[in-house]
Amino acid sequence: MRRAIATVQWTHVQLMLGQETALVSDRNPRSLAGVGVPDFSLAGNLWFWIPQVRVTAEYGYTLRLAVQGAVLAPISGAAQGAVATQADSGERTGRPYLEARVRLGWGPTDDPSEVAIGGHIGWLRGLDSLTGDSLLTSRAVTFDTRLKLGPAELIGEAFAGQAIAGLGGGGVGQNAGVAGAPVHTKGGWGQLNFRPRQGWMFGGGCGIDDPKDPDVLPNGRFRNFVCEGHVEWRPPGPLVFGFEFRRLQTRYQAGDFTVNHLNLAAGFRF
Repeated sequence: MRRAIATVQWTHVQLMLGQETALVSDRNPRSLAGVGVPDFSLAGNLWFWIPQVRVTAEYGYTLRLAVQGAVLAPISGAAQGAVATQADSGERTGRPYLEARVRLGWGPTDDPSEVAIGGHIGWLRGLDSLTGDSLLTSRAVTFDTRLKLGPAELIGEAFAGQAIAGLGGGGVGQNAGVAGAPVHTKGGWGQLNFRPRQGWMFGGGCGIDDPKDPDVLPNGRFRNFVCEGHVEWRPPGPLVFGFEFRRLQTRYQAGDFTVNHLNLAAGFRF
């Protein structure tokens, strides 16, 4: 299950319960090639869907200010076995993740421009033999935006933090590194989309996740960098078509490794 939410709406307050992206990384790039896993995952996009309770209070009309808070299920992002799952290092703390975000919006409510800053804190226990039973702190500060510029749209996110693999692979999926210390990282992604006429969209963007090199184990990943370009066509009727070219580069101790990816997509809207 990816997303399942229920909301209760008052005049200025909304309560949301369910499984959704983390409050501090609530945007994703537009792509028909990134359906199961969004574009720029492990390259600046903290995309995990996490069980949570979220409260939003928003005031204003022409200029809208929203203050948000969320309590999330703690997860480390570690892979689980195929048969029996075990409590991961986030769940073993018995403490939830806590997040807050302040958002400023303007323009039409159904097609707004927005900027926001956020903060995340959480805890991890017993990641491996080096960390033992000690607690590691997961924390991050974030920025995200969506700007509507006539037929163009600019969207993106940025972050800096430590031990944030549980939000969607931050630190290229590494919570702890050398001597069991948390892996510090910074990254983000940006995408520009252009709609010259109804039914057509052209766009492209890049994403990067760049952990602090001294924190990363010798067999770890030191950087991920991804760029993509895409075209989307939605003719009259229920069909949709897309094409995307994506170039991915991962840095290991031995050097950079690159792969190119082509994707043709077709869908049916209902």
